[in-house]
Amino acid sequence: MSNQLILDSQQRPDLFSWYGAIPRKDLTEWCQVRGLFVPDDLMALLSETGGGDIFESETILGPLCGVETGDDCDSANAFHRGRGLPDGLWLFHVGFVLSAIRTNDGGYVVLTNEYRPIGFYRNLGEWYTEVVRPEFEERYRLRPAARP
Repeated sequence: MSNQLILDSQQRPDLFSWYGAIPRKDLTEWCQVRGLFVPDDLMALLSETGGGDIFESETILGPLCGVETGDDCDSANAFHRGRGLPDGLWLFHVGFVLSAIRTNDGGYVVLTNEYRPIGFYRNLGEWYTEVVRPEFEERYRLRPAARP
């Protein structure tokens, strides 16, 4: 999981609105029904938080929550698939960019609104500290990122 993401949400809970923890067993079953491979770090984040809104414009899609607002994984992926999201990509984040995992290897990718890849990341922590956090770090005066 992204320790920096969780640390930021603990230090600035006003900027994070999580849906709520999901038992790992339920999340694993949800993935199995969809034939979906979700990397361990994203599974841990979704299990701990359930997904939700971060900062003022970003959403970590909820696997079992967010249906009423369309911020659930199934609805968002179906919507974007209908607009051209290629097979082999599964959205987990929508906001100023779209972020997905590659279903064949669990790699993280950032996409344009036309679903073109513009960045590749090895793990959730790298994605958060290189893509999302820099967009909001100064605006919200976040503490300097922890060093690995």
